[in-house]
Amino acid sequence: MASHRHKFTRGWWFILPGLTLMVAVVGTPLAMGFYYSLHDVFLYSFRNQVFVGLGNYRRALEDPLYINSLRTTAIFTVGCVVISVGMGILIAFLLNARQVRFRSFWLALFLIPFVMTPVVGGIAWRFFIWQQEFGVVNQILAFFGGGKPY
Repeated sequence: MASHRHKFTRGWWFILPGLTLMVAVVGTPLAMGFYYSLHDVFLYSFRNQVFVGLGNYRRALEDPLYINSLRTTAIFTVGCVVISVGMGILIAFLLNARQVRFRSFWLALFLIPFVMTPVVGGIAWRFFIWQQEFGVVNQILAFFGGGKPY
């Protein structure tokens, strides 16, 4: 019985560091946001906070501009999801058919954005890191009194 329990819990030990980090990175701002949503927070005197409970939520739900923005966001989100998923399924269904002319060309054409994104990101990262005057590496070296490598 103990061996069976060990097999079940062993995997959790492998994901525990990443899970802990994710909970800290996601959970901390989420908890702080909820805390601040229950208070009147003043921008210029951040220490002077007044607890209002759910008053901020009540005030937001009574505001017609906020309700309109929620409605607009919901319509936009549902429309985008339906159109994106619908178009994706339609394109996948059409490209899956053997009778499509130039099938390899169309598959390559639709895969180009997935391939180009990391390439462009890598090039931009290289320029950001190694740029001669304002690159991160040169700034760090200059901060510690080192010379510029370029």
